[in-house]
Amino acid sequence: MIRKTTILICYYCFLLQTMYANFTLAGNVITQTGVDTNLSGLTGIAGVTVISNGTGANQFITYNLGNLRLVIQGTLTHNPEQEQLLFNNPGNPIIDIQNGATYNLGEDVVVNGITRQRLGLGIFISSTDAGCCNANNAAIAIRNGATWNWRGATIDVGQLPWFAEPSSTVQITNGVLLVRRDATSDVVQVRQNSDNFFVNGLTFIGNGRGDITFLRRPQQMNNYRPETTGGAIAFSGNTPNYDVTFRGYSGGDRGNTQDIKFWQGCRPILINSKTGSQLIAGNHKNDGNGAGYGVALVYQELDLTVTDLANAPVAGVTMYIRDTNNGGRETYNREGHTVDNTQDNEYITQTDINGTIPQQQILLAANVANTGGANGLNSGTYAWDYRGKNNDDSDVFDIHLWAYNYLYQIIADAVLKGVDGTSLSTKVFDDTAISEISKTVVDGYTEINTLDQLYDRAKSFKVDNITTLGIENFFFTTNGDRLVLSADWNLVIDQNAPAAFAVDEGNQTITIRSNALRFGTKFTSIETTGTISVANGAAIEFGYIDSTGTFKYIELLDLTDTTVTVTDFVPSPEVLLQEAVDFSGTYKSLFEAPTDASNTKVKLSRFGYSEWIEIVAEADLSFIRSVELIPLPEWSNNQQLLLYYAHKILQKSEALKNVFNNPVQPTLTINNTITTNSSPASEENQEALLNLLKRTLSKITNLRERMKSN
Repeated sequence: MIRKTTILICYYCFLLQTMYANFTLAGNVITQTGVDTNLSGLTGIAGVTVISNGTGANQFITYNLGNLRLVIQGTLTHNPEQEQLLFNNPGNPIIDIQNGATYNLGEDVVVNGITRQRLGLGIFISSTDAGCCNANNAAIAIRNGATWNWRGATIDVGQLPWFAEPSSTVQITNGVLLVRRDATSDVVQVRQNSDNFFVNGLTFIGNGRGDITFLRRPQQMNNYRPETTGGAIAFSGNTPNYDVTFRGYSGGDRGNTQDIKFWQGCRPILINSKTGSQLIAGNHKNDGNGAGYGVALVYQELDLTVTDLANAPVAGVTMYIRDTNNGGRETYNREGHTVDNTQDNEYITQTDINGTIPQQQILLAANVANTGGANGLNSGTYAWDYRGKNNDDSDVFDIHLWAYNYLYQIIADAVLKGVDGTSLSTKVFDDTAISEISKTVVDGYTEINTLDQLYDRAKSFKVDNITTLGIENFFFTTNGDRLVLSADWNLVIDQNAPAAFAVDEGNQTITIRSNALRFGTKFTSIETTGTISVANGAAIEFGYIDSTGTFKYIELLDLTDTTVTVTDFVPSPEVLLQEAVDFSGTYKSLFEAPTDASNTKVKLSRFGYSEWIEIVAEADLSFIRSVELIPLPEWSNNQQLLLYYAHKILQKSEALKNVFNNPVQPTLTINNTITTNSSPASEENQEALLNLLKRTLSKITNLRERMKSN
């Protein structure tokens, strides 16, 4: 009975080892097969030293394989927070992940709703320099068809860290590679040859040496953080002729000997570099090898939000950026690929209903090396063409904002750097000079009738043509109710013009269609150092100053039998500038002001009314008035006397009528309204007087006829 029990226990232990301990030793190679969720299967393998500290969740176990190699053929998961692999110098590859196998180094863990990766030193390899440059020389070989998932753990190695073959799959999330021991030659480099290479966070810490050499393009290379390496981004002659994109690169200020090593037509594109264009580029070889050619482009993604003073999003704001030609532009043309880097880049877009622009990729700098050179880093063949306004790696740009209903806004000296792109926000301010708030209405004008409309249409044109007149400049500035036209620009008012508003930038002329351009509610005059002129019978009905002189416009509304005189009253005698005698209607006059325009006087006079006189202020180019003249007081007295005598004559005619037997009189009904004696002369009194005279005439006419019949 005891013998049977012993046999059963031994058989059970054998089954457990078969099911869970899928590690076997042959020579100096340990082979893993099946599925292992930890490294415990290494326990009991000859040559493996196991050191355990703590228990349960606090346990940490070190597996020292010494000079043994590890071949993974199944699925192996390794938690670096509780387990560690140590190797000495067993020969390469030290960890060999073979076709169909999966090695999970670290994993995701959720803490307080936040996902992070397992931390800790997962692999330590003390050996150095096993040569270059294939899977058999690597500390970790990822064979065709193999999968390596590396999440969060640290690998400490002193030689070629890993080699990923073309059909392998490598996924790295916040892994840390530490190369802190020197190799005997320049072989401390990662050889990335996989077509299925994904990185979202990789820290590579070197000792002044060490490259990641990209033989093939990663599917994703995000948040790469090299520090004190020899060449953070390097290439091989076997690298195909295509762009290789790096997002969120953070090596520009971390002590790397070179950020970019040019070699045989490499084309790295960096998007959202932490330091922008603050990068070090040069030949892959320090001897000026002729194969050290390629082109590198550095971009920054820009997001912008625009709101008004009430923090409401503003749609339809046009953003404009133009980079600066600092004289270092070249065209790259090697291996059948061309990058024309000679033109200005313009970025034009508009905010949407949320006040945001579509994300823009702004070129910060380009490094064009058409030939290999022996020049130093960032110089000669490898000098950067910076696109920012300062011609250096400060990456400073001006961002211009134009919108119809808002004042021009500039975000000056915006610094475009950072691994997360650049997100900016700004406010715009109402343009109170606008009269018609609908740009659509303004764009539909078929003629321009007032200075207010002229301003609105000019603003609409500028918003649609930002570079006209210079990015920052508008056709008009304002000075109170005066429009000031841009220096040396001309205005032509033509009633037969082919368009309501047209701009000839070469001749610095605005031409508008208008029969008569009048003063507006907001703007009443124009000033320019150019000229203002008319064509085809158009009229100017506003005052202006141009290169030919100062011209004043006078408009007096609803005059009746009024004499208008405009004089310069300082000379003796006064100089008559304009005159209209017994004028009725609205008086309009445009004339050149005298040299001293402060002495202009306007006088209105009408028989029986008091005179009206006003001095035209020197700054008042458009003089618009509605004047009601006041009847003279003495005319009021005369009206009262005339009414008195008319009544007397009417009474006498009544007496004569009675003498002739009261003949029948023609019917004449008259209603009179007479003002009081204290009131001034009035039209009512005049009408009453006329009515009395009509009655008197009627009676006298009847008497005359009666006398004839007798």
